[in-house]
Amino acid sequence: MLTLTPLTPLMPPEATFPAHVVRHLVLAMLAPLLLALSAPVTLALRTLTAEARLLLLAVLHSRVVRVLTRAPVVLVLEVGGMYAYYLTPLFAAAGRQSALGLLVDVHMVLAGCLLAWYVAGRDPMPAGPPRVPPRSCCCSPPAVTTYSPN
Repeated sequence: MLTLTPLTPLMPPEATFPAHVVRHLVLAMLAPLLLALSAPVTLALRTLTAEARLLLLAVLHSRVVRVLTRAPVVLVLEVGGMYAYYLTPLFAAAGRQSALGLLVDVHMVLAGCLLAWYVAGRDPMPAGPPRVPPRSCCCSPPAVTTYSPN
């Protein structure tokens, strides 16, 4: 999915604003959602060596990850990043400087991954409220309200 959205240095300068918006929506929302639904942390914990698994668990249980996975922080990073990009001179600057554009793309993917992991991810989280099961993210509201973990 990420390969379908060309990196900023490869985006032609004459690309229209809607093309940029669609590309960033894919980067910030669709690709991270598909990644979160694939449970990459669970897969990594099952396939890594013991040393690498301990290192990954140390990172996942670190204070930084606990702060980054709190709902207000996730929301500010995702929504605030989009607002800052489109409503400030950052959009024009990222179009002129390819390194800045690439940095914006990386931010959008990582912030999108945090949001998707928080909302619909299958991997366990350090702390937080119980999540809606992933298959009900596309269902009707009654399916979400009648879910019982037992």
